[in-house]
Amino acid sequence: MLSGDGPLEELPTFADGSVPEQLAPERARPEQLLYVDRILRITCTVTPASSVIWLAGEIDATNSRAMLSILTQARRIDERLILDLGAVTFADISAIKALTAFTADRTLHVRNTPRQMARLMSQLNLPPFD
Repeated sequence: MLSGDGPLEELPTFADGSVPEQLAPERARPEQLLYVDRILRITCTVTPASSVIWLAGEIDATNSRAMLSILTQARRIDERLILDLGAVTFADISAIKALTAFTADRTLHVRNTPRQMARLMSQLNLPPFD
């Protein structure tokens, strides 16, 4: 199941639903929807400092190829790309393979890797994302 939009759910919001910029500067800006299916949502927030790609939900064999394609296209958005995995609720081996391929050149920053994903990577003897 989709768990929502990650950290935004836990932050105080204004009456219009926006987040105070000092609490989450990159989430206070408008998000662009890059991809959505029944279990995964990928959005992007462009900021002057860097652009953040937010993954939320489940990544498995049904959507890992589409995710990799979207992430590859997203590299054109910004040189200083941040990939936030904090709202990923499930990731199978196909997700790990796709994300490992995407992050292989280490030109982007990955943050908020879920414990279950880090544990699976450790069992596979793969270096952690963050």
